[in-house]
Amino acid sequence: SPDADLNQKVIDQARIGGLLVIKCGVYRNVLRFLAPLVTTEQQIDEALTILDAALARVLKSS
Repeated sequence: SPDADLNQKVIDQARIGGLLVIKCGVYRNVLRFLAPLVTTEQQIDEALTILDAALARVLKSS
């Protein structure tokens, strides 16, 4: 079942890491990442690294 609380924890951890993501979807359980068209590959890699770390921290604490 959708877990909006878990999603919010990931969003909070990503924010601590310096990455802003938002939640969307009917159940608020979808992460949305909006990058400008001029984003470099290095910046995308950094964002995904931050998101990966945020997911790992949340899943480890769950």
